Amino acid sequence: MQKSLIRNAAVTCVAGLTLAACSTGGSSGLGGSSANFTTGPGVDLAGKTITLGILSPLSGVAELIGKPLSAGQEAYFRYVNSQGGIDGWKIKVEVKDDQYNPQLHAAEYNQIVGSVAMIAQSLGSPTTAAIEQSARQAGVVIGTAAQSSAFVSHPINAVIGTPYAVDVTSPTPRSPPRCWQ
Repeated sequence: MQKSLIRNAAVTCVAGLTLAACSTGGSSGLGGSSANFTTGPGVDLAGKTITLGILSPLSGVAELIGKPLSAGQEAYFRYVNSQGGIDGWKIKVEVKDDQYNPQLHAAEYNQIVGSVAMIAQSLGSPTTAAIEQSARQAGVVIGTAAQSSAFVSHPINAVIGTPYAVDVTSPTPRSPPRCWQ
């Protein structure tokens, strides 16, 4: 499941990066003159760098999930950068430890929102809920790594992984837990 979660996170982030890089305006494409481009937060046209935010519990009650998920995303973007980036654009990741605390998560979101193209990872249902309204108002996409099914229908959430309700109703046969055997 963890490999699937990390793979889904990477795919979501690449999609967001592609949209961020391609939606800079102008008609000459990424290889053309920079005179026709406009950018938003987290997109450095001169340095061809896109900055993403990760808000995750790197300490506290959920660090066993937050540390490897964040490390996986960071490793993925290091690999992307080592292969030349995305059409020459390098990815920079700004990581914040929210300790799985919704108030701290919101404070850290407010710290970085003006300097990132998107939140590549917001881990946890209560923590993501704490920033969702602000992100919606700012037009910021959230890579939501949460198990609440409510996020699936919210347009600013690019849900990473499978929410509980979808997972439970999946037609894929599963073995019963060991305690049932």
